[in-house]
Parts: sequence; structure tokens; C-alpha cells
Amino acid sequence: AKGVRVHAVCPGFLDTPMTDRTVARIVRSTGQGEDEARAALAGMNASGKLVAPDDVARVIVDLLDDATRTHEVVTVE
Repeated sequence: AKGVRVHAVCPGFLDTPMTDRTVARIVRSTGQGEDEARAALAGMNASGKLVAPDDVARVIVDLLDDATRTHEVVTVE
């Protein structure tokens, strides 16, 4: 439809309570330490660190604020 803009925001692993629960499950099931499990998840992101939720929010706001941007896929890592 005319005037419709479509974007996809693809965050890597975030630093959130959900990730904390995932880390706890990894620790329980593998015997790894918490730091090791967290580092393994962070290592899956291109940046090598967990993404802050505010970073994802900023990308979304930027996409919404700029009407010239459309049909973009943005990876946040």
C-alpha cells in the first residue's frame, strides 16, 4: 500500500533479564560458569558483547524519524 514503510530490526543477544535466565539454564545444563556462558552468548554478536536494549530502541526511533528510509533490514550487534 502506498505510504507504508517496512523495516526489520534484527538484534543479536541482548543484555536483559531474559538473557539472564538463558545464562542460568546454560550453567545448570553444561556446568559452565556464569561468566563463560554470558561470554559465549556475547561472542555470537559481531561486537563480542551483549546489546543494550537502548541501542535497539535508538535504531527503531531513527528508522521511524527518517521518512526517506524504507525497506531496510538493520542488524544491531
